[in-house]
Amino acid sequence: DRRRFRRFATDVKIKFRKLDVSAHQKEQKAVMALIAAKTVNISETGIFIKTGEPVSLNTLLEITIHFESMDREVKTLAKAVWASNEAGNQGIGVEMLKVSPEFFEHVVQRAKRGNWVDMDKG
Repeated sequence: DRRRFRRFATDVKIKFRKLDVSAHQKEQKAVMALIAAKTVNISETGIFIKTGEPVSLNTLLEITIHFESMDREVKTLAKAVWASNEAGNQGIGVEMLKVSPEFFEHVVQRAKRGNWVDMDKG
């Protein structure tokens, strides 16, 4: 397996929306409303999001993750790097481009406490 970081099975509420970045724009512009979804798995640098919303590869996304144990939301910028249209497993894999220290620390701490199931152990 070529993964650099372990994945953990999760069921975390998130919202996401596609962003448009034109060559002449310095900022990203939202091109759709926020879509509510849930995570299937999460690592220190990526998330698999269960959604039927079609997203093209390399699309930039604004993601808002709600960690109940933190009682707050964390926003991050991500890029769609994988998609599944398989029945019952529709979704997108995203690579986080800007990972906040809070997000990183929360994922590591949850993993160490055993709150999430390690999908890559075996």
